[in-house]
Amino acid sequence: MADVKIITFNCAGMANSIRRTELFEIFRRLPAQIILTQETHSKPEDEAIWAREWAPRTLVFNSAKNTTSYPRNGVAIFINDPNIKVSTVNKDLEGRILTANVSIHSVDLHLINIYAPVEKNSTKNEFFDSLYPYTISNLPVIMAGEFNVVDQPNIDRLPLGDNTEKR
Repeated sequence: MADVKIITFNCAGMANSIRRTELFEIFRRLPAQIILTQETHSKPEDEAIWAREWAPRTLVFNSAKNTTSYPRNGVAIFINDPNIKVSTVNKDLEGRILTANVSIHSVDLHLINIYAPVEKNSTKNEFFDSLYPYTISNLPVIMAGEFNVVDQPNIDRLPLGDNTEKR
């Protein structure tokens, strides 16, 4: 299998054109063929503009359809290699899940990019339960993104504290 470099990045918003231009320049220089981004704050009406700004490279989006309920959502897959072809794309309606089948040097992969909710307990559990249909593939699956969980909350969280959430 050919080497594939994939980076995941929570961009904490790309709606501002100056910030987006800076991030696009960083993405172009990264030593990765695929960049999975979360929390893009993209809207469906932004997608054509952003795709032109990223051109001639490929950009696949899942923007939140309802930006009133989901203003900070949005995930995207930036393809930084002209040899990578994107085929089947699947999305949820909240801008939190994006899948794409990609072909890299005759190797096919199923990519899953997620942005899990920050909310605790039932909302997060419902989100993770909803992932199953997106994972079904005959291809090797790579899942990455912002899971919004911490392994050791007493050292990985500011302010420090117990992790009372259940997954």
